[in-house]
Amino acid sequence: MKIHYEKRLYALIRRVQHSFLFIGCLLACLKLTPANAQLSRLHADGKRIVNASGQEVILKGVGLGAWLLQEGYMMKEGGDGPQWSVKKYLYDQGQSDAQVEAFYQSWRDNFITKADIDYIASLGFNCVRLPMHYELFLTTAQRAERLKVIHANASAGSVSTYISALTTWYNNNTLFTDTNTEGFRLADSLLKWTAANNMYVILDLHAAPGSQGMDHNINDGFVGNDLYNQAIYGNMTQRLWQALSRHYINNDGVAFYDLVNEPHKVPDNTTVHDIFERLINTVRAEGDTHLLMVEGNGYGNNYGSMQPYTFTNPTNLVYNSHRYWNSTDVTVGNSDPNQISDLANIVAWRNTYNVPVWVGETGENNNDWLAANIAAMNSIGIGWCHWTYKRLTAGENAALLRLTGPSVLDGAGNMSAVLNNIKFANNIKNTNTIAAVAPGQPAKGPVGKTIWLKGFNGKYVSSRGGSGAMWCDSNSVGTYNKFYVVDAGNGKIALRNSALFVSSENGTQAITCNRNVYQGWEKFDWIVNADGTIFLKAGNGLYVSSENGTQAMTCNRSSGSGWEAFSWGEVSSAAPIGQTIWLQGNNGQYVSSKGNVSPMYCNAAGVQSWNQFVVGNGGNGKVTLSNQGFFVSSENGTKSMNCNRSTAQDWEKFDWIVNDNGTVSLRSSNALYVSSENSVAEMTCSRTSPQGWEQFNFGIVPATAARKAAVAEAMTVHTEDGLLVYPNPVAKGSSLVIDLNNYDGKSPLQIELVDVNKKVVLYKRETTAHVNVATGNVAAGFYVIRVTNGKKTYTQKVLIQ
Repeated sequence: MKIHYEKRLYALIRRVQHSFLFIGCLLACLKLTPANAQLSRLHADGKRIVNASGQEVILKGVGLGAWLLQEGYMMKEGGDGPQWSVKKYLYDQGQSDAQVEAFYQSWRDNFITKADIDYIASLGFNCVRLPMHYELFLTTAQRAERLKVIHANASAGSVSTYISALTTWYNNNTLFTDTNTEGFRLADSLLKWTAANNMYVILDLHAAPGSQGMDHNINDGFVGNDLYNQAIYGNMTQRLWQALSRHYINNDGVAFYDLVNEPHKVPDNTTVHDIFERLINTVRAEGDTHLLMVEGNGYGNNYGSMQPYTFTNPTNLVYNSHRYWNSTDVTVGNSDPNQISDLANIVAWRNTYNVPVWVGETGENNNDWLAANIAAMNSIGIGWCHWTYKRLTAGENAALLRLTGPSVLDGAGNMSAVLNNIKFANNIKNTNTIAAVAPGQPAKGPVGKTIWLKGFNGKYVSSRGGSGAMWCDSNSVGTYNKFYVVDAGNGKIALRNSALFVSSENGTQAITCNRNVYQGWEKFDWIVNADGTIFLKAGNGLYVSSENGTQAMTCNRSSGSGWEAFSWGEVSSAAPIGQTIWLQGNNGQYVSSKGNVSPMYCNAAGVQSWNQFVVGNGGNGKVTLSNQGFFVSSENGTKSMNCNRSTAQDWEKFDWIVNDNGTVSLRSSNALYVSSENSVAEMTCSRTSPQGWEQFNFGIVPATAARKAAVAEAMTVHTEDGLLVYPNPVAKGSSLVIDLNNYDGKSPLQIELVDVNKKVVLYKRETTAHVNVATGNVAAGFYVIRVTNGKKTYTQKVLIQ
């Protein structure tokens, strides 16, 4: 009876365990985005934006343009001009200050409401970007002074008077000290609405004091580029972000601060750099850890002189890109690597500097382009924000919602009608635009992760490098067996190897991995089974099959069973600290230390002791690589790399960066990358971005194998320019035989035995080409024999046992 009871109890425990395992696997597979998870503080983790749990959060949002800042083209089809010119138009129509201000107050109260945010959330977006005007953080009295400039049509005298008033308020510390102003009131309301929908907010200073460029339509400024020309405007911008930081420092619903929108037509990039340096330091001085967006010159796209290492506080920075009418081909780039509006440049910048990039604005195009653009950005794991949410036109436009006429620019008598038409209930949905850009439901699966897939036969799925049909026949995980999981929208995922996507081929032929973008055939349902395996179900309702590795993979099964089930695992992005590894260049050859006596090469045919490196902890997230006790050095990019340092300083420490294709790149303290030089020259550390020659496969060498390989390497008889050293290894106390065939007989040979600390432990002079060297009491270990004949030196590594 007791035995029977214990069996039943054991069975019950096993069922509970299996249930928890299933639930754990299911939760691990689900992509927890802010749409269905508790909001937490976002931060940068290398190239990714992650939440407090370390989960990647790809922000897909909508810009709330025209709410707090009205650009002329949004107010009327074909319109143009800054917001202040619209106010001037209303004044000229006989409207008083009070009437114009009442109109704008009602506009702000009705243009965006909770109903709008609820609707945006229902479309699958997980954030909104709030374009702010600095004037809304001024007091009512201070804003009245600005209206005087508008009445005067921004004459030089009125602008000068306004600058004097601003300077007085700044000196008296009465700028941005009141948190009851319109700017704070509206931003606070928005954050409550978004929090209720588990959405993030990006606070965007869209119109900075004094104009951050020459386009008044965007900046609503009086004199272009005065942010940089008038000291008061820089001082004001700094104080505004200080006030914003103090107010939102503990609000985790703020994804990041977009410090200055679209600097443009600024003569010198260093001028843009300096304002961002100042603002970044201001926020960090408050102890604020929010992500901070950097926007370059050229409408937020050019980052010459603005690389992360140029800032005093480079932590938790996000780089911005604005994409309008650019190519949707992920392989297309700009010849200027600092210009990151094209997709290939975005990827290169992200990889080069190991920082997140977010497309802060994109849109204003036809629906075919919009859909292709969204798909392309999703495919490379880049978050984005569609511009914009509402806009006035007669027919469908690129905004999500359409406002009907009339416009206030058709006459002040239309003000009431305009205020009625901006309300959510009266807006018209641009259905085709929504279909092109709305994310839909988040995908189920390990989105944002690089994974391997293993079939029923125990073999790994291979992309075959995009050349032909896919197979499930690999014995290990290499370059072609690593797949990046992309959220393809509406609950589906796509799988990418390097820059190419897996296609079901609609079940009409073998599966391939050769698509530049994902469309219907490249989207799959990720279905989790009770045992933790998964099925991949294509849009045709059929399942991916491994075909048990006996033929090319297909997608033509109507139900899932053994051959359709795959186990999977994440390809770790962490450096293998403490492990011995090999590094293989994209030409298939291995990196060699060259015995720690010559510049490094990537030309070894196999993995021997010179081609094995111990990965050490270099501190601050960096790694070291050592071979036989000597450390690899970048040489600061000034000459060929060596593996001959007895200690690790800055030049011997590297960032370990995992690329989207599963390879790794090594970046030195000079922010440049290690290059294999395609095996035709000595290795260097002088590349600004990681392309083919700067990407390496790596593998772990088991401890026993590492030792065996080292001994085998040492036992091999080596010759270098006629130098022969044997026996190798040599027994402790025995003699080494050294033959130098090229001995000229003109000068004595100087023979040195050098230990791993570069200390000469044995020295001998001889005048013959054949020399016996007794090792005596020299300790066991690896050494280098160094033979000098006149001006030429020969070296060989030996092992004393």
